[in-house]
Amino acid sequence: MVCVCANLLASQGHTVHVIYSPREETPDNLGTLFHSGIELHRVEMTGKSITTAFVHVRRLLRKTNPDIIHLHSSFAGFIGRIASIGLPSRTRLFYSPHCISVMREDIRYKKYVFALLERVASIKSCTYLACSNSERVAIRKWVGVEAILLENAVDAVHCVAPLGLGRSLAAAEPLTVVTVGGIRPQKDPALLAEIARGCFSAGLNVRFVWVGDGDPEMVSALIYSGVEVTGWLEKKDVHGLLSRSSVYISTATWEGLPVSVIEAMASGMLVMATRCAGNTDAIEHGRTGLLFNAADQAVELLARVSTGQLDPAAMIEAGTMEAGTRFSLQQFSKRLSAAYGTPSL
Repeated sequence: MVCVCANLLASQGHTVHVIYSPREETPDNLGTLFHSGIELHRVEMTGKSITTAFVHVRRLLRKTNPDIIHLHSSFAGFIGRIASIGLPSRTRLFYSPHCISVMREDIRYKKYVFALLERVASIKSCTYLACSNSERVAIRKWVGVEAILLENAVDAVHCVAPLGLGRSLAAAEPLTVVTVGGIRPQKDPALLAEIARGCFSAGLNVRFVWVGDGDPEMVSALIYSGVEVTGWLEKKDVHGLLSRSSVYISTATWEGLPVSVIEAMASGMLVMATRCAGNTDAIEHGRTGLLFNAADQAVELLARVSTGQLDPAAMIEAGTMEAGTRFSLQQFSKRLSAAYGTPSL
């Protein structure tokens, strides 16, 4: 979403700088993902580098003297707001948490600490941009401010599936079920492993693939359960895999608004997802995809699809249309321009 946002602005003639900190999954060809007119600034923001990062970010902000600062993720939201104190009053701040930390379901009391940090950082005024209605509600509840809804978007041009909307998924042998993301507690790999074991025990001809990497123990548990783990792939390779697969599944425990789910919809896939925040914002059960609460429900749905008892053609078509309209780059550009208060060029 940082690429989408930055590239749209650069293509409209704005001068754009991106300050970033690399992660393990950051692609080696990062520079090629951005518009040629965008200037990238790498700043280490982990471990002992946090204090130094604050100084570097502040120095870069003073040097670039921006009209707009758009902060992405909770960590950047905190550092960026504090580092921007003292900048000219004309500089406006926008903050996209991309699933604000208080939405996490793997913590309890820490939520109050994260909420406190959000309120402390609010000493510097900024406009919150929520990627889903669920996130907007969480921001209102925990931070006490209203947020503008700016839903995530995908470029549907790169997500075209050759299977065809009308083709029965039961004709595909085996039924290939794919998910994409970091292998970590948020994505609940243990649930996917349980679903895979359930399908194999039921004698279903299903192939499970997880695109991504992460916690070694969780990776081993997936592989032991019969799930193929590919590691991190380039975006074009992910799109290629989606185009050759039948079902996309999300076993997440919480989300902001999952881009991978929207890309799967745009790819002409049947999408199955846990009934959690973010997933329920993207998928309408029975119309654009299927939602489930537990492993046995998911196994039952996959059994019905693989045996032809459930024809998902109408849901696939509705999901693809939803991705190309509601979650389109054109819609995102209009909403971003409206949030910034600047007309598209």
